[in-house]
Amino acid sequence: MSTIKDARDAKKHEHWAERQRRQIELRGDAGLVDAWWDRVRSICKAQAAQDNPEAWQDLARTLENWVQRHSSGNGA
Repeated sequence: MSTIKDARDAKKHEHWAERQRRQIELRGDAGLVDAWWDRVRSICKAQAAQDNPEAWQDLARTLENWVQRHSSGNGA
């Protein structure tokens, strides 16, 4: 049955690559960020559904660090 799983994984990867390409084409870097954000939320939701809140917690820490790095000195 691994061939079915491999085929599904390949299809998901193909879909993700196409979504990234399309978003970059339409909106540049902002579109790429949107595509990543959709993927991140999907992963976090799937992890939470398996009683694993760690993905959301890790994302929160990552975003907090990003905000701290990019907001210092500009009044944001």
